[in-house]
Amino acid sequence: MVLVHVPQDYANVEDELEATMAKKRPRRKASQTQLANDAGLEHFVGFVLTKTGSSDLFVKNNNKVNLAEFIQSKWLDSLNTGGLAYASREVMEDASLMEVMFKKLHGSSTNGLLKGEGVVALFANELMCHFPKYSDEMLNRYAFARTMVQLKQIKSAMFKHCESARSKTKKVQYLY
Repeated sequence: MVLVHVPQDYANVEDELEATMAKKRPRRKASQTQLANDAGLEHFVGFVLTKTGSSDLFVKNNNKVNLAEFIQSKWLDSLNTGGLAYASREVMEDASLMEVMFKKLHGSSTNGLLKGEGVVALFANELMCHFPKYSDEMLNRYAFARTMVQLKQIKSAMFKHCESARSKTKKVQYLY
């Protein structure tokens, strides 16, 4: 059994996020990386909400009723053929806090993801404590899906520069 050191100080997540946002200087234009991260988070949250069926927290593109209540994303508009979900603004604000919590929980690991038993359940329990207004199913699904996305990123980075044995032998053959 692997012991996992987990920071338990989640009481000030909202304060920490506000302090981080206050430290940043207001920019006229967001960077491309930030825009891509925001669009990815919007798509990810819409996916989780669609899977849980929390219909009061999202709306599909062809059913937009009140545009001020839901996010507007050019990226989702370009991808959408009627099946993608647009999360409410309140959910997106909470999702940014969930991201801070995820990064804080896994921040002490070497590759961005803690190893050990019950890491997903631990993150889900922390989400349930801080966001009681959402269903347990949604928060469990968010915790699991977010962990799997991080695992996929780690694996893709790990195998990005792997070279096959055949490739190595061909390089040697062509040198002679």
